[in-house]
Amino acid sequence: MKRSLALLAIILAICVALPAAYALQKIPAKSGPTTDAVPEGSTNFYYTNARARAAISSAFTGLTYNAATGVIGGQVSLTADVSGILPAANGGALDAVPVTVYAAGTAYALTATPAAVTFGTTSPALTLPAAGTYLIRYRAHVEYAGATFAASETATLKLHRTNNTAADLSNSPATAVAAVVTTATGTLAWVINEVVYTTANANDAIALYGSVAATPSAGALNVVEASIIAQQLY
Repeated sequence: MKRSLALLAIILAICVALPAAYALQKIPAKSGPTTDAVPEGSTNFYYTNARARAAISSAFTGLTYNAATGVIGGQVSLTADVSGILPAANGGALDAVPVTVYAAGTAYALTATPAAVTFGTTSPALTLPAAGTYLIRYRAHVEYAGATFAASETATLKLHRTNNTAADLSNSPATAVAAVVTTATGTLAWVINEVVYTTANANDAIALYGSVAATPSAGALNVVEASIIAQQLY
């Protein structure tokens, strides 16, 4: 009887201890293959920092690149290193300053014949300093000056190259229509236009030209303000 009780006590102790022992055990995490186990092919390569850094280089003078660290540094001279990218003029120096002219002095009366718009002091005409491609803008303020028109007449402004085979600049003409008026004074229109112009010459002379289909029977149709701005693009 005593032996049976002792055996029962041992069994009960084991039953109490087993759940605690299992609770302390850790279930191992599931594991599977990673890219470390996949061989690299002969065409599609794996990324590495070393490969990415080795694919970069610098062609600019003064710019440094460390392929070991991927650090870029140094200084770049705009005149020496970017002269082939940005426009250069005035003897080869980098020059992004536009060429401009603003008319001044006595106003110009339009005639029926296209001609250079000439002012008393400064006329709207300029010379391009180098071969290249330019964005050229012009504007002109056209006014009635005691003008009488019996019918509507069209005034035309345009840019005209006056040397190196004289010709109008393509797409530069712009118009304003004078109404039927009697001794009218005041603004007819602000005529504004811009064109992209390419030349192989280093000295194209560009002037503002103007005309009106028929001159007024009294008074005049005047250009009282005008300007041209030429910005080299490349």
